Amino acid sequence: MIRFFAKNDIVTIIGLLLYALIIKGYILFYPTLYYPNELDSLIGHVFFSFGNGGLITRFILTSLFIFTQAMQINSIANDNRMYHSQSGFAGLFYILLTSLAPEYMSISPALVGMSFLLLAIQSVYGVNKKSNVTKKIFNASVMIAIATIFYPPYAIMFIGLFIELIILRSFTFKEQLQYVVGFLVMFWITGVMLYYFDQLSFEFLSAISIGGSLNLLIIEDFIDIAGMFLISILVLYVLLSYYGYQKKKEVETRKKIDFLYWILILSLVGLLV
Repeated sequence: MIRFFAKNDIVTIIGLLLYALIIKGYILFYPTLYYPNELDSLIGHVFFSFGNGGLITRFILTSLFIFTQAMQINSIANDNRMYHSQSGFAGLFYILLTSLAPEYMSISPALVGMSFLLLAIQSVYGVNKKSNVTKKIFNASVMIAIATIFYPPYAIMFIGLFIELIILRSFTFKEQLQYVVGFLVMFWITGVMLYYFDQLSFEFLSAISIGGSLNLLIIEDFIDIAGMFLISILVLYVLLSYYGYQKKKEVETRKKIDFLYWILILSLVGLLV
């Protein structure tokens, strides 16, 4: 069956959609509600404090978000020649891994924010082309801001994208300023909107954490332990395979792979801060 994902064509797209529906199908039999916690932003609390919607709605939204993110990851991997040939394996394994992360069990701020984080990565990977560089840098910072607005721990990726821009190009002071301004402008717009609707609470904002999600991890049964163990093994394998991924790759592709490792390292740091 895995051979259906060996190419990047319409069959792969249909296969990823069906796979996402199957993986998230357990929502229909074991309903999972998401409850806002201290890692969620004010936007997250506002969106999810009124409930998670009906069972079918949660299933459809979760499946569609996972599917579109898998397609985004496939596009990043294939467009930047990270494989020897075009395939759908990146999206396939992403969908599988989402079944191990509690934040992706159902529709949640972390799941929604991930879509904007991937859009930011796609924008940054396009800055090596000379056209619309300013627009792509600004868009990347705006997307990171939106991802952070939904799920504050994603804020650490602001540093990761900044590092990648330095690696990929001569990141001038003007471009750095545009990157920072794009990030701040989105927060200003969001703050104005929240203030207008009388939803802005500085006491509430001060209680929100931007890291340390590992502290909220609850181990309830053997499945949780097995999931953590599998993810730990995969992370260790990826870290040890760094030089293998770099072999026989173009310089530009190596730089982009380096960025993915920066994201991995910053994510691990974000768990512990």
